[in-house]
Amino acid sequence: MRFGLRALLVVTAVTALWIALIQLVPPLAFLLFALAAFQTLALPVVFVLIGLTSPQKGTVLDVQSNATFMALLAAWKISVVLCGTFYFAAWMQELAG
Repeated sequence: MRFGLRALLVVTAVTALWIALIQLVPPLAFLLFALAAFQTLALPVVFVLIGLTSPQKGTVLDVQSNATFMALLAAWKISVVLCGTFYFAAWMQELAG
């Protein structure tokens, strides 16, 4: 399966799960969204701090050699996707009435 198709399936499944969660347990959906939004907004500050303490490689900072940075970057990407799919799911709920 190609990466683009797999990503589309994951985003569609997560959006469907958000819609179901919004319908069934709105407080839990809000709590999960708040956690994802906090990570989305707070992790860039951590990235800057880790980046400034990374070793220098030539004229650039070598952040890719830092395993913690790469793990946090992966978590940040997931948080951004969760926030985006939540907004899309909420928008679809509003359109449906």
